[in-house]
Amino acid sequence: MRDDPRGRIEEKPFVKYLEEKEMMWLGGSFADFLERTPRAHVLRQLYMFSESYDVEEAAERILGCSAVCFTETFGCDLQRLARRLDLPLKGSHERRSVVKVKPSATELALAREMLAPEFVLLERVRRCLSDSPT
Repeated sequence: MRDDPRGRIEEKPFVKYLEEKEMMWLGGSFADFLERTPRAHVLRQLYMFSESYDVEEAAERILGCSAVCFTETFGCDLQRLARRLDLPLKGSHERRSVVKVKPSATELALAREMLAPEFVLLERVRRCLSDSPT
């Protein structure tokens, strides 16, 4: 949470939502979190573009967007979008957790298994974007 008083006031509704809806997913471990969190939240990117979690449908919809940004290249992607739109866009990091989680090998394997459809989606979109002329 922010240190300034105004920031704390602005974030109260967000914190209240977390306390009422999402804090119960945490449990005592990363595995608890993965097991308790609804699929629509674990597979957020896929679900955003396909309510039926269909990778091909989601990829087609993403590729139909006028711009696509990736976490790994977000700074460059945002700069490219800013130039294209002729707007002074700047990235910011809000609500970044200070909690450091070190999942076990078993927990990482569980996360990879649960997120497999998203990895397939990202690879499909990347491949299509790299194959298409800019």
